[in-house]
Parts: sequence; C-alpha cells; structure tokens
Amino acid sequence: MQSQRLPNRICIFVALLALSACTPASALTATQSPASTHTPAASPTATRTPRPSPTPLPDFIVPEDLQDLPPFSAASIEGIFEVASLDIGVDIGDFAFAPVEGGWSLWVATWEQDSRLEHWDLYAARAVREMAVGDIFAPRSLAASPDGRLLVTADEDDVQLWDAATGAALPFDFVPSPWLEEAALPPKGERLLAVGYTSVDGTLALIDPDSGEDLAVFRHGDYVTDIDFSSDGRYLASGSANGTVKVIDVAGLHETFAYEESGWVDSVALEGSPPAAGARGHLLAISTGGAISLWDGGTGELHSVLGGHGSEVDSMDFSPNGELLASGGRDGELKIWDVSTGEELAAFFLEGGIRRVLFSRDGSLLAASTLQGPIRVWALDE
Repeated sequence: MQSQRLPNRICIFVALLALSACTPASALTATQSPASTHTPAASPTATRTPRPSPTPLPDFIVPEDLQDLPPFSAASIEGIFEVASLDIGVDIGDFAFAPVEGGWSLWVATWEQDSRLEHWDLYAARAVREMAVGDIFAPRSLAASPDGRLLVTADEDDVQLWDAATGAALPFDFVPSPWLEEAALPPKGERLLAVGYTSVDGTLALIDPDSGEDLAVFRHGDYVTDIDFSSDGRYLASGSANGTVKVIDVAGLHETFAYEESGWVDSVALEGSPPAAGARGHLLAISTGGAISLWDGGTGELHSVLGGHGSEVDSMDFSPNGELLASGGRDGELKIWDVSTGEELAAFFLEGGIRRVLFSRDGSLLAASTLQGPIRVWALDE
C-alpha cells in the first residue's frame, strides 16, 4: 500500500508505464542479496506520551448464520453478499483481520491528529475498544499476527509492536525513520517482521522482532511501494517506484525472483498457484499503471494479463486458496478475478480511492476500504 496516496507526502508520483504483456522472460533474473545493516534516516521530532492500558478484550458474538462461512472460490462467487459496512467516522490509515471465536474482527488504525487503534466487532458494526491513542502518528500500515495477539504499526516515523490484549507497546529496538512505507508480519512460519522504506535506496529489511536485529536487507534502488507475504509465509514480494520487483525466500533469506521494468509498481500480491492455473510455483501479481500481470514464480514466465481497471491499482490480495485475486483502484473500483482463466467475476464501487483490499486468513471474508471509509466486508453463501 503506497504512502504516495497520503496527503502529507511531499511529492506526487504518477505511474509512467503499464506493464507490457510481451516482456521477455529474459528480464527475469534470479539473484541473491547478502544480508547487511540498514541505516534509516534521522530520529523523529515527535514525542510519545505513555497512555493507560485499555480494558480487557470483549467477547464477540458471531451470528450463527455467519459462522463457518465457506472460503471464497471461483465456482461460488455468485453467492457473494455484503456482511458489513463499517462507518469508522474518521480517516482510515489501514486495517487488519484478527480471529475471534467463530469468526473475525477488525483492527483499524485511524489517520488523524490523535491517531489510535480501534477494535471493531464487524458483525455488530461497532468499535468495542481503543488503544495507543496519540501514540501513533498518521499510520501507514497495520498488521496482525495469525492469532491476533500481536499488532504491528508503521506510522510517520516509527515501527511499533503492540500487545492486543493489554494495549501495551512491546519492547522493540527499532531505529526511527521518516521514510517508512509498510510493515508486515508473515501469516505463518518464521517469526520475523518485514519493513519497506521509501528511502532513495529502496530498503527492504527482514527484522527479528525479539532482538530488533536485521536478518537480511535487500535494496531496490528506489522507493518501496508495496510488500506482501504469501499466505503460507514462505515468500515475500516487494515492489518499487523504479519498476523492480523482488520475491524473497523467507527461510533462506535470499531472492528467488527478480523483475525489472521501467515505471512505477503500484502494488504486488503473492500466493500459491491453484492447480487449474497450471503454474509451477507461486503466482506473483504486479500492478503498473492500471494493468495487472501474473507471473509464474517457478519459471519466471508471464502467466497472464488482467485488464479492465480504469486507474492505477493501489492494493491487491489473493484468496488463500489462490483461486481469486481482488484488486482495488484509485477510482474506487473493486474487482475480483478468476486467476486460472483471467475472467472478471465481480465488481463493486466504493467512494474514493481504494487503499486496501484484504482476505481473512481462512478466505471466508473479503474487506476493502478507502481513506474516508467505510470499510466494506463481503462473504459467500454456502
């Protein structure tokens, strides 16, 4: 998700070129980057004031007819229906799903003078608690651990870890930087944190959240615009303003796929390929200038090109089973694609540019939001 969409960015960038479907496979090269130490920019001027911990987590009551929902699939997309439309009431920095008994909740990072984290009961369409009030500043991204107990925020100058139950900020030795784009946690597997920077060298750092030490550092050579883990946690994709895309083997801490094209990469998404798609490895989605291309991570070859968006696509996410790709445009159009056939299966319109589209980890819910909201959530009938 690109910080260039936020009003306080110094510069406005425009995607220069759409990705050409005829890009030769020779443009894809396997490289390996050695680990090194990153040196983010100067310390921030903002001062954080400790806040009292919030009340304990409330009980969430999931309606019986919304329990055990089926995962999104290409065959059942006609049964899509809207579960909730959450009016947050303030600007939205980002959101993340967190599990509750029998269903899901949403954590929301608000983007305002007194930014905070709000925990939403999406079935009752209400905020049930808040925390970190005034302790985060214009948050760019929010992520939750698989069990929902750990939250990570990247705001205008810092990355912070939070205990979701107590609301306490957890010890984390992170060097503050004004060049943060996004921080992400893997859905499964390795215990680490990925941080992308909008620095001129385009740093992507994999960090040990316990020690704060760099596990590996990769450099794009220009701003990191988006990062995304595959749902199995094995791979991490990152895109840059200079048209480069990297796929990192998380366990091995090395690049497995590198793509280069002139132009601005708006967003990336990564997922295991469904059998019907016929890919040999994970599928990588790259959005440039409104065009979405799918690449076979196993062969480095172009799989297909998805057309139909009338604006740049700032957020994409695969369903965990790999069958569907959801994409959100700056014109407010949300599309759902059949990955195997390239067919557009559904489309919705939101007011304002879509900042985030996200499937829940079990694939049963799909959510999308704009800066002003609301956050809309969809599911499938049995």
